[in-house]
Amino acid sequence: MLRILLKYELKATSQNILPRYGLLLLFSIAMLIMFQNTSGTTPMAILQLLIGIGYTVLVTAIFVMTIVISIQRFNRNLLGHEGYLSLTLPTTIAQHIWAKLLISCLWVILSCVALVISIIIMSANDNMTRVLSSIFSSIGKATQMYGGSVWAMGFSLLAVIVTCLLQCILGVYMAISVGSLCPKHRVLTGIGAYTLGGIIQGTAGYFLFKGFDRATSADGILAGWFQTLSVSDNISQVEIDIREMHMFSIALGSMAIFFLVFCAIFFVITHQILKNHLNLQ
Repeated sequence: MLRILLKYELKATSQNILPRYGLLLLFSIAMLIMFQNTSGTTPMAILQLLIGIGYTVLVTAIFVMTIVISIQRFNRNLLGHEGYLSLTLPTTIAQHIWAKLLISCLWVILSCVALVISIIIMSANDNMTRVLSSIFSSIGKATQMYGGSVWAMGFSLLAVIVTCLLQCILGVYMAISVGSLCPKHRVLTGIGAYTLGGIIQGTAGYFLFKGFDRATSADGILAGWFQTLSVSDNISQVEIDIREMHMFSIALGSMAIFFLVFCAIFFVITHQILKNHLNLQ
């Protein structure tokens, strides 16, 4: 049944988001044409300015719309009038939450991918080719020098990004659910719940990673890395101690676990409210 919910959720949200990706592609191509046009006339300069402003507004709109749609789908589909129908389906509360969560994460990731592709399109020249070639060359040399440690660090970094994204979305769901407990002050209660959750998470993270830093000197390692990279003319020639890479991977893994813990906390709170204290609008 989760697969059916995912399919329905994807269909319901794609109608609003996909057209904006197509528009972003058109603006990127227009920006590329403008960059390649060396004419210094005033009308062309004005046109370039207008297209640049339009591109900036569009990118902002895509990410804002992605967040808004994620919030609206959860609020209206589970806590609004649509909840009377959605919650009568032969599915569990957990499946509804997972469907909303996974599709929201998908659109955030696709929005980031669309932005990267648009930047590559706008920068389609010899300089961009050299930059990409240098990046892949550096990754290849790092893999040869450090072996699996590079992939471990890359996987750890990816895990941090994914878990951070999940806990951010679940934090919003938790705040919306808590807000539903106070029908007369939904927005204010939700904002308060989200703020309180952020304070608790920030405080716990501060003490946790402060202790981790004292035990491993991870902060000093990172400072040394950034200093080395800042004074180096060629990143591919920078050599890093393998033990420092392992330490960095452990630090990233700890962060991922930290985010997962709060993912579980936010998920449980949301689930319990929807299951036992549901108050539809």
